[in-house]
Amino acid sequence: MTRTSARDIAVPFIFKRRHECAGQEKFRLARFIEDCARWVTDGWRAAAPPFSRLLLQAMTLVYGRHASDRGEQELSAQLMGFLSTSFGSGETTHAWPQRFSRELVTPWRAIARNSEQEWDVCDEMISGTDPCAIWMCR
Repeated sequence: MTRTSARDIAVPFIFKRRHECAGQEKFRLARFIEDCARWVTDGWRAAAPPFSRLLLQAMTLVYGRHASDRGEQELSAQLMGFLSTSFGSGETTHAWPQRFSRELVTPWRAIARNSEQEWDVCDEMISGTDPCAIWMCR
């Protein structure tokens, strides 16, 4: 059995989940996760999306409109740390969002000032990429 990585399939594992998410707050997190997936699948080469946009999305998700300089630096370091370890990791389309949740969503949820954010959309995306669940649906 060949292992398919996020890089091999260039992100479509997340696209269908966006349409199943209800509400603007879920849409924002889904879009951010998709943009991060695009960035690590060679989007960084052409700055598509640019890292500055990813950081702005992260700050909005966690802090709303206003973040301190320290908060911005911490989010930037966490985000870049996660993204840089995604290069060449060979993670599956199920393992990558799991690590995204562990390394970014969990710590950001704990410090979030944006009470309207629906962080559970990441769990929904993980469920939607579970190979066991996908094969059982067929």
